[in-house]
Amino acid sequence: MKNLLIVFLAIMLMFTNVPLKSLAEEDTDTKIEETVDDDKEDEETEEKEEMESEEDDDDMDSDDEDEEEDDDDMDSDDEDEEEDDDDMDLDDDDMDSDNDDREELEELKAMQMELIKKLRSSKGEDRKEIMKELLEVNKEIKELMKDMREDKEEKEEENKEDLEELKELRVKQAELSKTLKTAKGEEREEILEELLEVKEEIKELMEDVNIRNYRQNIDKNRKIKEIDVLKADNFEEKAMMYLEEQKEARERILEMLDEDFENKEEFLNVEKAYRKVHARSISTMKRIRNAARKNMTEDLKESFEELMEKDREVREKIMEIKKEFFEDRVEALEERLERLSEIEDEEREELYEELIDKASDKKEAYKKIGLALNKTEKDKLKIFVKNRRPSFDADPIVKEGRTLVPVRAISEMLDAEVKWDAETESVIIKKGEKEIVLPINKRKIRVNGEEKETEVAAAIEKSRTFVPLRFISENLDAKVGWDDETRMITIDDDDLEEDEE
Repeated sequence: MKNLLIVFLAIMLMFTNVPLKSLAEEDTDTKIEETVDDDKEDEETEEKEEMESEEDDDDMDSDDEDEEEDDDDMDSDDEDEEEDDDDMDLDDDDMDSDNDDREELEELKAMQMELIKKLRSSKGEDRKEIMKELLEVNKEIKELMKDMREDKEEKEEENKEDLEELKELRVKQAELSKTLKTAKGEEREEILEELLEVKEEIKELMEDVNIRNYRQNIDKNRKIKEIDVLKADNFEEKAMMYLEEQKEARERILEMLDEDFENKEEFLNVEKAYRKVHARSISTMKRIRNAARKNMTEDLKESFEELMEKDREVREKIMEIKKEFFEDRVEALEERLERLSEIEDEEREELYEELIDKASDKKEAYKKIGLALNKTEKDKLKIFVKNRRPSFDADPIVKEGRTLVPVRAISEMLDAEVKWDAETESVIIKKGEKEIVLPINKRKIRVNGEEKETEVAAAIEKSRTFVPLRFISENLDAKVGWDDETRMITIDDDDLEEDEE
């Protein structure tokens, strides 16, 4: 009986003539085709969502136009702001970036289809190699589409928030303009002052939008994010890719700086966009620099130096344009600095910030401000953070030769958040992926879980928490400078250049 069953099965296999391996291969082809179909469905869904989003943006733009009203006292300014509304349509500014991603996606799709064709006629080891390559391409497609979707959602959210805020400001502006026409005396002065404040808010919002547009253009080919490098197992490979992308970004900045700017504000927006891109990459670049100094290859060291050279070119170009645009203004500000004692405190702060912002040599500007301040506060410690003089709720203290400052003020000026852990009596400072935990009166602290030791511990004085200024600043990717003659500490974005001392 058993022998008859074996013979029957053999006859069946001869008639069907379908190898089991072939059945398995057909199943694999089916799965691959299903993956391709899924990718196509994802892409079609994404395109549909994008079309709906563009329609929504058009509706919001038309709403904004309906709400605009003229005011006799503000006619010329309103016309300028109507032109600014055109800049809120960010889809046009993002078009190059979107097109680059779509072109890459199309190339990957074409490669995918070519590999599927080869797979159907291949056998043995060739088939395995093609299969492996196809799976890698599928993975790249999935990752690219995910990145495109995330970028689109992020841009849509930013656009939505900006449009809603602009809409509210326009409504408020229209109401104030209408009220202003019939107001008299002190009431008119108050409404006019409020109207000017609203106009300033609209101007600042438009500036933020323009800076973001420039930043997105700088980043348009960016694939490797900071977190991808910092947490990568294949660190050196990711680092090389990241450095290449950053060099390309600097090339685009140089191209922007070579254009003829219509006005000085446009140049300042490009500079601010560069500063934001640079500040975001500091942590990653520091880690790459430190790794390059140890056991990394010559290629990585060379690539890092090339990026630094490109970054120097950008900064030198910015200094050159600043000198051309603002030389006369800087001279006027320096003349005002000579009469510092005659200027009100609020105006002083504006003077410091504008002078540092527009000076081609920031160190020289800080020095001149310090010398001017020496006339009235020679022995007092002076601190400037990112062009501004912080207003501390308690004076800085010097302990064991180190300067400590109120934690909240310095952290917020460096765009970090502060929390207090009562259980461990520790202050926690967080900025992006960076977290610093400082126990009170203890020198051993933790930075992203790694134990370090400070030269002076955090302390509580007069119900205020004080932290070591240099340690906190440098661990939040800022560069600390000291001028002995003026007793001035300066804190700015790190340029990764070595100190001269």
